[in-house]
Amino acid sequence: MTVLAQSVGTIVVTLMTTDAWQRTREGLTQFWRRMQPERAETVAAEWEAGHEDVLAALAANDQETLNELRARCGASSPPRFRRGHGRQAR
Repeated sequence: MTVLAQSVGTIVVTLMTTDAWQRTREGLTQFWRRMQPERAETVAAEWEAGHEDVLAALAANDQETLNELRARCGASSPPRFRRGHGRQAR
């Protein structure tokens, strides 16, 4: 299961860096609206915060933070992105 989680995290973080991210985020949000509608908007905001974190880490060439974000994406659904974690926020 750990390998699967790592793979999912890598895929999600990679998608966050591409033009496909908007469609992917919309699909994930629609999924959450069907499964847990009361949490869908919070989840969408967390995905968007994660997207911003990934772009900031890429701009800073911060591999440590990118690795942390990959681990978070693979470890939870939705990921728990938090400002202040990782080196780009320091």
